[in-house]
Amino acid sequence: MFFSQQASHQNVFSSFSFIQKSINIVHFQFMFDAKWEVGLLVAASVPRAVVTHLEK
Repeated sequence: MFFSQQASHQNVFSSFSFIQKSINIVHFQFMFDAKWEVGLLVAASVPRAVVTHLEK
């Protein structure tokens, strides 16, 4: 009885750590995508700002 309980606890813990890893990966991916999008927005807005500055 004790061993089976121990095994189930181990299972729960390993699946929990797996979920934690998945969340970390997804979170990292999201942060990475967000940084890329911000970078692209900045890169796209810089030429526009330069052009409007030159037109003035």
